[in-house]
Amino acid sequence: MADMTMDDLGERLTRLLRKQLTFLAPGQELAPEASLRELGLNSMNAINLLLEIEEEFGVVVPDELLVADTFQNRVTLVGVIASLLSQAETA
Repeated sequence: MADMTMDDLGERLTRLLRKQLTFLAPGQELAPEASLRELGLNSMNAINLLLEIEEEFGVVVPDELLVADTFQNRVTLVGVIASLLSQAETA
C-alpha cells in the first residue's frame, strides 16, 4: 500500500461498489458511511464485490471477515482492504 493513499483506495473501491449497488443512481454521491445494504448490496452482489476486491487489490479476504459488518459501508471496507494490504506488505 506504500504507493496507494487511502483516497486512492477509496476511489478504486467506489468504482467497484457502483457496479454492485443497485439503488445508487448514476452520478449520485456515495457517502462514506452510507449503508451498502440500503443501497442494494445483497448477498449475491456482495460475493461479486468480494471477488472484484480480491482481484483489484491483490488480496484474499479471509473467511472470518465474510460477515455483514465487513460490508456495512465504504468506511468499513476501506479499513479491511487497508489492513489486508498492510499485512501483505509485512509478510
